[in-house]
Amino acid sequence: MGILFSLVAIPFLALSAPGATEEAYQQGNSTTGEEDLKSFMEKVLRKRIVNWNDQYNYIFSERETLEFGGTFSAAPLQGFTSEFVWYVKEGYLVRSPVSVNGAPVPDDEREREEKKFIKSLEKGRKSGEGVDRDKFFGFDFKKGEFVYAGTQEYESREVVVIEFYPEGMFNEGTDDDDDDLDKRIERGLEKSMTATLLIIPEEHQIVRMTLNNLDFGFLPGKWMVRIGEIGGVMKMAKQYGEVWLSEEIAIVGQATTAYGDLYIRYTRRFYDYKEAEVKVKFRFEPRKEGK
Repeated sequence: MGILFSLVAIPFLALSAPGATEEAYQQGNSTTGEEDLKSFMEKVLRKRIVNWNDQYNYIFSERETLEFGGTFSAAPLQGFTSEFVWYVKEGYLVRSPVSVNGAPVPDDEREREEKKFIKSLEKGRKSGEGVDRDKFFGFDFKKGEFVYAGTQEYESREVVVIEFYPEGMFNEGTDDDDDDLDKRIERGLEKSMTATLLIIPEEHQIVRMTLNNLDFGFLPGKWMVRIGEIGGVMKMAKQYGEVWLSEEIAIVGQATTAYGDLYIRYTRRFYDYKEAEVKVKFRFEPRKEGK
């Protein structure tokens, strides 16, 4: 079962995006005809922080589901459906459990989970490893290369297509010689995932982010498990008036083992946004992307 949980976690660990490059524009490409790629993406990343800060002004619900399929027969596999409500508590946007597979979560258990959630966010802020924004969106922007890939139509409007490639993706490394398996896997994930961003240029708004894997040859136990396609999608939408808020995160994975084929789908849908009675204007100085 450790392998199964690793498969589900892969896209979250790899949801990292890079810094910017002007290479595409030096070749004559442009997103708006006026901005180069670097300045354009700087505005996109700033708008992402605005999106997160806006989440603090709403109470909203989340439905989390995990589904298994395929011919995997080693042991019974059970999915789940969990419900949560998000609201501001002690200066944090907190994920509070409501039910699991239709059964209500007792008040004492809910309070324990809220405290654990807040504690993990406090630890992340103090250590500098990340902020609650990164935990919610599931990714942080790190070093790499953005490349302009043209335009396309998305939900009846034209959007800019930007692709990214992680730094060191095509470089030979020495990860296999590292005794720390977790670090080796994390580095391998960062080098093996690419992303496609769909952006409304006039608003500098990411509306969809698609994660794609290229190679998972760095993973241990290759003789036992052959990993197929693993990818994820994150969508933003105008959930409340003209404010862009999170709509869905979906992750799909496939693997072939000695016990058969396995299909995994993990989704988080955000809905029922309602304005909070007290809006949060100032919280903390946001960490600069890539730091």
